[in-house]
Amino acid sequence: MLDGITPAELSTVTAALADPTLSVDVLEYPPSDKVGSLRFTVKAAHRQQVDWMLAELRAADAFTECHWSGPVGKVSLVGRGFRAHHPRVRPLVLDTLKSHHIGVRDLAVSARRISITCAEHDVLTAVTYLHRTFLAAQRWPSLPRERAVG
Repeated sequence: MLDGITPAELSTVTAALADPTLSVDVLEYPPSDKVGSLRFTVKAAHRQQVDWMLAELRAADAFTECHWSGPVGKVSLVGRGFRAHHPRVRPLVLDTLKSHHIGVRDLAVSARRISITCAEHDVLTAVTYLHRTFLAAQRWPSLPRERAVG
């Protein structure tokens, strides 16, 4: 997570992280009118390259602090219409994972995808229980059957 990003520096930082040789997924942007934080994930293999890039950006005062968390994994439910079903789907995702003692670090919802990040060792368990909840149990007949978890 990068703290202290001003609206003026946000485009500089996100452009640097958009390097096509990296696998960076931006999870949360700061509000456009004030200083905020930028949360993202990066493949462990790209960490050193991202560290070098961030050192240059920090030297240019693009942000104030950088915080890395431990290894995380990302699990996504992919399909159509998630934004429309968001009020029902989000609590079900969170409740399913909580009931199996999986801590959710981030949750992002778009029209075609719901993604969560959790501890790397919890990924397979999260996939298993989300699959049971959304596909095997067919609890969401109004959601298209081609949903995939993974």
